[in-house]
Amino acid sequence: MVDPVIQPRTGKIIRSPKVVSRRSEVCERLLETAARMFVDKGVNNVSVEELLDAVSISRATFYGFFANKTELAANVMLPVFKSGDELLNGRRPAHLAPVQSSWWICTSSFGAGTVTPYC
Repeated sequence: MVDPVIQPRTGKIIRSPKVVSRRSEVCERLLETAARMFVDKGVNNVSVEELLDAVSISRATFYGFFANKTELAANVMLPVFKSGDELLNGRRPAHLAPVQSSWWICTSSFGAGTVTPYC
């Protein structure tokens, strides 16, 4: 049985295993496609419309996951920053505090300090 999830934007609880699985697949596809397009063209040169067409989703579906393209970009970069934190913490001298600021750097760079990872 799949654990229910809360839809990020509405707070609605989704219990259907089929819907939960589908949402996860769509979100991952959106993140992968956005990452590829952002690398190829740059974040500022990719429109939400282009992303919608590339992933074959509606505008409502996109905004059900992310508030805007900036929030999507921050979520695309989240794994990079998390792995960077892990790498830095694995190599840091024991007397130094663990690195925990990479996610802050990412959200501050995009001006979205309250970005929450959704997928």
